[in-house]
Amino acid sequence: MTSKTNHDAFSRINYIENLKARFPLQSNPELSEARYGVIADYYQRYGLDALRRQIWWSTRKKRIGPKQDQRYVQDFIIGTTIDGFRSIAEKTGTYEGQDGPYWCGKDGVWVDIWLHNEPPYAAKVGVYKKGFKAPLYAVAKFHQYDGKNMIWGQFPDLMIAKCAEAAALRRAWPDD
Repeated sequence: MTSKTNHDAFSRINYIENLKARFPLQSNPELSEARYGVIADYYQRYGLDALRRQIWWSTRKKRIGPKQDQRYVQDFIIGTTIDGFRSIAEKTGTYEGQDGPYWCGKDGVWVDIWLHNEPPYAAKVGVYKKGFKAPLYAVAKFHQYDGKNMIWGQFPDLMIAKCAEAAALRRAWPDD
């Protein structure tokens, strides 16, 4: 037991050093020594790797306290990327591919390539899971997800398709 604990501690320290090299504090103001540890814990617990772009992190203002005495604190958030969701599905051994993505306009007609200048109204993706009789589909509506940033402005069809795929993967493997 001791050798495994020492190995785990060494692996965690090594992973943190790799994080620091890839994401230095100077260019990542939301990080701190303690937050490197949080990311390493997430890696050890879920097997999702920041170095492989399977997770992301950010800070957000969080309101705390009663209404008359509210104040804000910085909340550190770790989220799973589409690559992380794909990795989780693969690791289950029951992922058998996907159908789509497909996009539609307000007319509701699904197409397999989005050729319009305006963003699609929605995207859908189906995932195949061993033991299921049909793919499990999820639909993501653009207005419910639009991040209103440069990436969403440049690649609206790609971004909404990733949301639909992530939703389908979460539906198929909710406990993984």
